[in-house]
Amino acid sequence: DLLAVVLILSCLIFSVACFRDVIIIHGLLNKVANYEILAQRIRNAHQGTNVTIVPLFQELESVTALWYQLPVWVKAVEALSDPATHPDGVNIICFSQGNIICRGVLQMTKHNIHTYLSMAGPHLGQYGDTMFLKWLFPNLLKEEAYRILYTPDGQEFSVGNFWNDPFQQSLYLKGNIFLPIMNIQVKDTAVHSPDLMP
Repeated sequence: DLLAVVLILSCLIFSVACFRDVIIIHGLLNKVANYEILAQRIRNAHQGTNVTIVPLFQELESVTALWYQLPVWVKAVEALSDPATHPDGVNIICFSQGNIICRGVLQMTKHNIHTYLSMAGPHLGQYGDTMFLKWLFPNLLKEEAYRILYTPDGQEFSVGNFWNDPFQQSLYLKGNIFLPIMNIQVKDTAVHSPDLMP
């Protein structure tokens, strides 16, 4: 009908009146299918909104070291949020481990993200008996996990990259090669955008 045509034309002319595209970044041991219901609810509530669940490092691949994953995620998010096609930016929703990835994207790039929604993100790290720790290391107690996770071999797993044992802080700062850098607990200016530096 005429109203629909006017709305579509106004969206094309005044893109700020339209909903921004949404990017969803999954969590540890998850896959795209786990977020389809959320994506559909967004599409139903905001007709015409493009929702992309990024299909990278799904399920077992998600335990890959975060320094290896991050450049791949950066490329994907940059492509999905190109300022030439999204002059008003995009919104990004990140879950669990995906939050650390999203923060890496935000800290390492001149991004075009308008709104970042963090869902259950271990921004200061993880410490505790969790499903993924028991799955990766079935006989390991959380009190002993640092002995493996703060080694070069342990840093090959994403879990090691955000493990933060509150009782082993000196080893965390020395042995964890990802989260202390992202949290600016140790200096590595190559991974921080100037506006995030203290």
